Amino acid sequence: MSGGAVQVGEWAKIVGVEHSPPETQRHRAELVGCLALVTGAAPGDSFAYVRLSEAVLDGRAGTPRRRWLVAWEDLTYEAEPVKLVPLELGYQLGAQGSGRGRVSHAVEYGSREGAERAVAVCGSGVKPLFIDDWPLPFSADDQYACAACVAVYRRG
Repeated sequence: MSGGAVQVGEWAKIVGVEHSPPETQRHRAELVGCLALVTGAAPGDSFAYVRLSEAVLDGRAGTPRRRWLVAWEDLTYEAEPVKLVPLELGYQLGAQGSGRGRVSHAVEYGSREGAERAVAVCGSGVKPLFIDDWPLPFSADDQYACAACVAVYRRG
């Protein structure tokens, strides 16, 4: 592990929550030290959307939660990737390239409509695809499907 600036698509360790939103600060004890994949930047670029490598219990809701909003200053770069655990719901479709060079990727459900960038289960940066506000599902049978995403999908 080495400290430094973190970017979308990279793994990070949550080193504090002092600069993060109040909802995140309430879970300081559970979040500090957790590994997370940075999946996007919030509007205004002050905060990062992160997906934890393991779910943390949300005390108010009483349910496991993997997605959090964390300030960039509260993250440090984590060099060693962590194995992703697929969600039970399946995956939505993310695209990379266009035309014959297009590659279809699996993205965990939860990417926001209009998001320009998300991280596929293989680690590639992709654009999540929607019709209106409905996410399109990923299909492992798509001729353009990423082989690494198909492997994760079939293991899941």
